[in-house]
Amino acid sequence: MVIHGKLAWCAAFLVLLLAAGCEDAGPPVPTTPAVSDSRGPSPSDAPSPPYRGQVVVEGSGAMLGNDAFVLNEAAITGDTLTISASYSGGCRAHAFTLVIAASFAESSPVQLAAVLRHQANGDPCEAFPTETYAFDLALVRTRYREAYGPGPGKVALQIDGVPADHLVYEFTA
Repeated sequence: MVIHGKLAWCAAFLVLLLAAGCEDAGPPVPTTPAVSDSRGPSPSDAPSPPYRGQVVVEGSGAMLGNDAFVLNEAAITGDTLTISASYSGGCRAHAFTLVIAASFAESSPVQLAAVLRHQANGDPCEAFPTETYAFDLALVRTRYREAYGPGPGKVALQIDGVPADHLVYEFTA
């Protein structure tokens, strides 16, 4: 009977400990409207990503995180960069920002260095969720046209962890 009492006490203690670990964790991760591709669905399209990332130019003064994450996949469909990322957390909203270089590197196609930044907002939880984020590449297109004039364009995004020839953003007039 004494063993049962100690076992029950240990189980109750563990439940309280787990509950305290996520105390004051803030609101759950919000979802945003689905992203649609202006070119229409393709046979390989997966469900639309529920989270939006921000795109900024380096040196813009935006508040950026530097928290760890694993980049699982990256792809461009239409005007949207979609990434799959895993990170430690699960109790607070996380944010991803794509920071693009201020200038293009001349090549064919032109290259644009970029880095993904992760802001965990002090999330104390230790789950390891995998989430999908979408980034509207309109800023890349606008900056390309400022540098090279109107019309169609092609930009190779150079993001750490993604093969150099994998992310090519093409757009028409």
